[in-house]
Amino acid sequence: MADSALGTRVRRRDLRSPRVSFNFTAPPLTSEERTTDQVSPKLGLTLTPWKGGTVRGAYARSLGGVSFDQSYRLEPVQVSGFTQTYRGLMPESLVGLVPAQDMETWGVAFEQQLPTRTYLAVGAQQLDSTAERGIGAFLDPGDGFVPGTLTESLDFRERTLFATANQLVGEYLAFGVNYHLSEAELESALANVNDSAVHQRSVLHRLVLSARFNHPRGFFARWDSTWNHQSNTEDASGLDGGEFWQHDVWAGYRLWQRRAELAVGVLNLADQDYRLHPLNYFPETYRKRPSRCRGGLASESVFENLNVGGTGHWPPAWQERAQGCQGIGSRGCGGSHKIRYLVRQNAAVQTCFGL
Repeated sequence: MADSALGTRVRRRDLRSPRVSFNFTAPPLTSEERTTDQVSPKLGLTLTPWKGGTVRGAYARSLGGVSFDQSYRLEPVQVSGFTQTYRGLMPESLVGLVPAQDMETWGVAFEQQLPTRTYLAVGAQQLDSTAERGIGAFLDPGDGFVPGTLTESLDFRERTLFATANQLVGEYLAFGVNYHLSEAELESALANVNDSAVHQRSVLHRLVLSARFNHPRGFFARWDSTWNHQSNTEDASGLDGGEFWQHDVWAGYRLWQRRAELAVGVLNLADQDYRLHPLNYFPETYRKRPSRCRGGLASESVFENLNVGGTGHWPPAWQERAQGCQGIGSRGCGGSHKIRYLVRQNAAVQTCFGL
């Protein structure tokens, strides 16, 4: 069995407004204008060669935004399970805002479910991003300083290998192991400026051991232990990532048919600080040991309609489902029977305090 998807998109980023000049992130601003056009193909493939086995592959290319529009996309978030929409791949804590990034995503994964209720997965992913941006500067052409622009070229690549194993034990317990190996490189240089090239490289090992307990009566508990080891070379060697463990524990109770939840947890149980280089992606965790209380409430809104034909004001997905119900008869969801759509809304309150 195989599923595939193929798409393409043409996107343009225009820096021709005086308010959004080529070097709008680093004054002094100039009137220089640039436009970036790109065709962004997207390809996803999912194969099921045998029972319980799945092979996924994806390729996607996208063009980042200029400023605020970096934070939203009018396209699918994932292709065959791999994320392909990013605000930007380059770490902003190192390079700041980089507009109109040309981003490429490659990914392949294999997943297998065993009769022993064991779930295995291995995969690899590569993220590439290139961009040019203007940096304002005062230049001296020979007769005094005048505002100008230096062009900076940026090239980022991150390669990741991952493997996961999860095991269900009995009716209430689950254990998991998750390992990631990530290598990230960033090269930057200013055009026509001597000795401006910078090359940073970082390798991060990340291992997560987890345990879960869920009881039908609503009690649950969770334990996560995370090991990180980072080594930095080239121009990133000034920050030693080091090696450390962090442990998080949660316990709580779900009630009202999982519509409400109360939980208490202690994060970074060993009070372990860290100094990881931001060149690698990693979920940011607490640097000190806090305790956290969490409460959540989910509500459901019911949308009803007495006539299937009167769904023109509904969202497209609801219209499609309603149209599929027509002609089924009195035992179906068509005719004079009510059609009910439940929309779950979640609200959560969290309180954090230190120990």
